[in-house]
Amino acid sequence: MIAEKGSEEELIDKEAEAAALREAWIRELMVHYGQPREFFDEQTLYMIAAFQMGDEALVNARMLELLEKDVSSALLTMAKLDGSFMIFETELPYTAVSDYLLDNYSPDEGMNLMGQLLFSSQSIREVGSCFFQDWAKRDPDGQLKWIADNPSFNSEYIFVDYLKQEMPGENAANIVTAMLNLPLDDARADFLIRESIQLMAVEQPMAASEILNQLPADDPLYFDAVGLLASSAARENGLLGMEWASSIPDPNMRLGAQISAGSSFLANDPDGFYAWFKNAEFEDAPETRDEILKQMETAAELEKSYVPDDPAAGTDRRGLPTDPELRGPVPGPLRGNLPPTQQ
Repeated sequence: MIAEKGSEEELIDKEAEAAALREAWIRELMVHYGQPREFFDEQTLYMIAAFQMGDEALVNARMLELLEKDVSSALLTMAKLDGSFMIFETELPYTAVSDYLLDNYSPDEGMNLMGQLLFSSQSIREVGSCFFQDWAKRDPDGQLKWIADNPSFNSEYIFVDYLKQEMPGENAANIVTAMLNLPLDDARADFLIRESIQLMAVEQPMAASEILNQLPADDPLYFDAVGLLASSAARENGLLGMEWASSIPDPNMRLGAQISAGSSFLANDPDGFYAWFKNAEFEDAPETRDEILKQMETAAELEKSYVPDDPAAGTDRRGLPTDPELRGPVPGPLRGNLPPTQQ
């Protein structure tokens, strides 16, 4: 009996010691992250412990465990960790959460589960972006129908990542066509049309030119698209790019496209550009030939200074944030040299 009593007391002492160590750890977290005690609920502590171990497999396994218990609660925990500005060596489990949602719910259900967190939490936006891109691979036609049927969904962050993935591929023309067919009262239409055409013009200029046949010739978007295509095409074929740019009837828009395409032509083929410029005509242009040449040369230097996208730094080849909500207006020869009304 005495031995049993001693063992029981030892157990109580060990439990008390463990509880004290746990509280000391929580107090350290409170000080380190500047969060109140109630912030550190059981789920949050469960995930923080995995992150502190630096084990990505454990982080993914624990998040999947929480998702199995209660999806909404698990997503809130992930958003909570992101919103507290906690910095861990192991990345938040964006892909694991995205895969779980796609494997266990319909795409529509998955988007609804993420709901407003898509717009308030960076980590859930990252999940949503992974989710959207994987969805495009699994069911591209169904996804385009969902976009058209859900005009209230308007995350530029997710749309840009999605379009960057898809525009180099075989579904690019279908996507641009779907965007062109969005209702006129869809608030997203202008952004989605311009962004998809711009990215397709960069990735597949020849194929993108066929899309122009779907636009009325008097639509300002038509001329904007021609300008984008001209600039992109001029990188590979300067004369073709200048031919497209010169085909725009409006003199102001034509000059903007010529400067944009000309700068790309010059940056990639200086000898060919100057040979073309000797006989080039700029009908109805308010600037002199020397002024136009100076603009092209300045823009060409800017284009040559571009560097590749740096995903790790969160910047694109222009050094701008890749997050559209942080990036602001997009400068550069594809858009920046068009007339102000078309930027």
